[in-house]
Amino acid sequence: TLNTPLLTVDEQPISIEQALKYLHGAGLLEGVITLIIEQHLMQQEIQEQNVEVDEATVENVIIQFRQQHQLTEQQSFQAWLASEGLNMKGLKEQVSWKLKRQQLKAKIVKPKLHQYFISQKLTLDRVVLSRIVVQEKAIAEELLIQILEDGLPFEQLAREYSLAEDRSMNGRMGEVSRGKLPHTLRAAVDQAKPGAIIGPLPLDGVWYLLRLGKIIPIQFDARVQEQLAEELFEQWLQTQKQQRAIQLEINF
Repeated sequence: TLNTPLLTVDEQPISIEQALKYLHGAGLLEGVITLIIEQHLMQQEIQEQNVEVDEATVENVIIQFRQQHQLTEQQSFQAWLASEGLNMKGLKEQVSWKLKRQQLKAKIVKPKLHQYFISQKLTLDRVVLSRIVVQEKAIAEELLIQILEDGLPFEQLAREYSLAEDRSMNGRMGEVSRGKLPHTLRAAVDQAKPGAIIGPLPLDGVWYLLRLGKIIPIQFDARVQEQLAEELFEQWLQTQKQQRAIQLEINF
């Protein structure tokens, strides 16, 4: 029941109901409930999909973890367990759960992963950009003339006129994912070719001149596959939550 003690502080019990009230008062209850719902939905799917992890696999993962973190000595390992508030049983349960989640994620997203990559590729591609940021459009237009007609180096004008901190680096912004660019800039960058000067473009009350250095196509490597798999899995979780009838049975 809700009156069952969850824990004690100086031998004073704190019931489940009181703990929930504390979370509610601190504005944390919604996040905890969301986590519980997600864990429940994943557990249901794990059972339906017959996802299993044998104990040998769990133990092997723990051995690898201990080797990687210099915890091969039993004393240091026990000290680490205590610092994490765990015992061996609890650690095995955590590792088993993570492995089952990985297997479930693979089952759900694998058939969709490559197509999702194709649909997201333009957003994931990276571009190398340099910029000159000034307060007025007229100044940006004058600088553009100096670059295109007078042949003045973009880097020199960035050092002399740009308001951005990267002026000390000749205006170089470095590599940026297309998807992280503000819409105004991205629309222009998507239509440009390497070497092009873009702008003047208004953004956040200032004016930008951009130079597109090069385009770096994203590779469908292990890192990108894991990133996209996690995105697809989160989308699946959100869909599952939207399709379920969820009702909080406690009023505060």
